[in-house]
Amino acid sequence: MHWYDFLKRLVTLRGKAPSDTQALQDADDDRLIVFLRAQDDPLQFASIEREIRNGFHLFHWMDGSRHHGDRREAGSVSLARRPELANAFIFHGDGRVREVALKVLDGAITLPVVFYGLVSRLNDWSPEVRAAARQTFARCFDKTSIEVLLPAVWVLLINSRHWLRWAGTNDFREAVMERRDLVEALVNRLVSEKRSKAGGVFGIVCQSRHVDPLLPFLAVHASQPHIRAIAVNYLSAAYVRFPLGTWSRQWVDKSAGMFRMVPDMGERSVGGYDVSSVVACALGDRANAVRKEALDAVIRHRRDPGFQPLIVRCLKELSGDPKPSIQFRLEYLQRMLAEETQQGLGTDG
Repeated sequence: MHWYDFLKRLVTLRGKAPSDTQALQDADDDRLIVFLRAQDDPLQFASIEREIRNGFHLFHWMDGSRHHGDRREAGSVSLARRPELANAFIFHGDGRVREVALKVLDGAITLPVVFYGLVSRLNDWSPEVRAAARQTFARCFDKTSIEVLLPAVWVLLINSRHWLRWAGTNDFREAVMERRDLVEALVNRLVSEKRSKAGGVFGIVCQSRHVDPLLPFLAVHASQPHIRAIAVNYLSAAYVRFPLGTWSRQWVDKSAGMFRMVPDMGERSVGGYDVSSVVACALGDRANAVRKEALDAVIRHRRDPGFQPLIVRCLKELSGDPKPSIQFRLEYLQRMLAEETQQGLGTDG
């Protein structure tokens, strides 16, 4: 609705009886609820706040304005009459209305866009709104279904690295990583996801120990080669690395004051998985990056009896691979095997 239409609406409301004014307000509220329920594209969730504020005039009026108090009071009255409006009012331009709306929300969230809005409030500029959002998140997250969470969480994880204003994103990420069914759903999406930025989600998901038993599955079935390659590397090296969600300064030239910001990384050990079977599949992968990781794994585990058949296979099947990176690794493997054989003969002698 254009600003001129809004001014005409204000003039119209001044001449209406209270019952007529309430009917118009109810009609606006109905349109708002219908609009919110129609939002099913997670890639557009970031623009919903602006569309709601501009399209339904849920914006912040300057303090001291009579209309500011009127609109805030109208918002509170609407919430009291129709609590379901809290789903939309968490996008309100007035921080006090957002705070009240968050306190009204309880139980399971029913729309992905509303969960997106709730998590966004963890990064709100107002400390009161952030505090209310933390309490609401704690009440609602565990009760909300995977079907509602997954679309919103996927987009939120992609964008969470840009949330540098407050620390609310850390609470969100930690809660996601603790929920096994959600981590499994994210991994299933990683398997089929062909668009970019999936690698960033994979890095964050690796914070969770729930992803460890799923690494062999990802190493074989993930659509994107770099995810398959990383999963093979983690299983072979027996540890997982992941971003902690914080950044540190790394000096490029301290005397000149030049530095860059790098993500802080954590790691944990993983083990007890059939690495040789994963590597056997990876050696025949169509992607060079995956084959390189598989060959690195064979080199790393060359003394393991379970890898002896894979060594024979590497020397036979990959000898004709045209990639220089593969040939370099094959030459290194042959050299190491020859040196170790020679050392063994010398010891026996």
